[in-house]
Amino acid sequence: MFYLSDEEELKAAEVRRWFDDLNEKKRIERNLADLNAIFPGEVVMVVDFCYSRTFLEQISGPGRVIVGSSSNRVASVSKGKSFGSFFFEGVSKGWDAFRSFESARARIKASFDQEPYIDADGDQTPIYDVSGKRNPGTERDEQIARSIFIGGEFLNLSRLHPEIDTPALQKQSDGRYVLTAMADKELTLSLTTVPQAFDPEAFGGFPEQTMTVQDSVQDGNKQLYRIVWTPPGSGAYVLLVQGVDNLNNLAAHRAVEVTVEGAGLVGDFNGYGQVGFPDFVLFARQYGKTRESSGWDERFDLNGDGEVGFQDFVIFASVYGKAPVAAKSVIPAQQQPR
Repeated sequence: MFYLSDEEELKAAEVRRWFDDLNEKKRIERNLADLNAIFPGEVVMVVDFCYSRTFLEQISGPGRVIVGSSSNRVASVSKGKSFGSFFFEGVSKGWDAFRSFESARARIKASFDQEPYIDADGDQTPIYDVSGKRNPGTERDEQIARSIFIGGEFLNLSRLHPEIDTPALQKQSDGRYVLTAMADKELTLSLTTVPQAFDPEAFGGFPEQTMTVQDSVQDGNKQLYRIVWTPPGSGAYVLLVQGVDNLNNLAAHRAVEVTVEGAGLVGDFNGYGQVGFPDFVLFARQYGKTRESSGWDERFDLNGDGEVGFQDFVIFASVYGKAPVAAKSVIPAQQQPR
């Protein structure tokens, strides 16, 4: 079985029962003599899960093509790429199922010790065994897979995860930075600040911030996301841009490295070198204002969303009472984010 969440699990027996019920309906509606008369290519299931081979063997059967990423080993992912993404990359080029499978199999095996699975004729004997050896009597599997082309609207699902393009960072005249990133539509993008060298007892860090949609891109599938980043102080930082869609699919994160020199202390609005009560009074006077408000001061909009609100207060509270400290490395060089 596969654990979809703490409260939900997917059992092979349930999937097989669903397939069998579907086949029986087809047999009755089409007045077929037996289930073997159903063309397997009507249903193609691709599983990109860890330790999936046993699961795949249990759901294989007539009237379906079962494709999977893993043998009894973990289904590895590297830099957002996996067997599934390679398979659908072939599909999106108009390749048949067998060519897409073989290409994905070769590419994933170049990096990971796993043996992908495909059973096209429903006899529960895949083309390759767990060691990668071709099983005898699987010529029909290959013949069927070569006749299957997954097309139409399904091509829109050729990427198995949402994507974020390389972000861009631009310094502003006030010492802050504007971070923009192109990404798939309708994602929730967030920014996390990771100092490369800091004293964790003296540096509170920044909370995760949500990036806002700037505009849509002409191709209709992308949006431009934007956030104003205020450096916590001088030093080297990694800015991690992460994304999730409405189905909780995670995008491969993107990282931007930046070295900040001569930066002041965030929240030190009066310039006295410490974030204290006088700074809080100044912040409170701006709280609730927007760019359209009289007396608007952009310095207090710490997350750059055009208003001084609760998220700005969270940032301010995280540095309240702070004074500049000498940073020291607490992360071994080989473990520092890159």
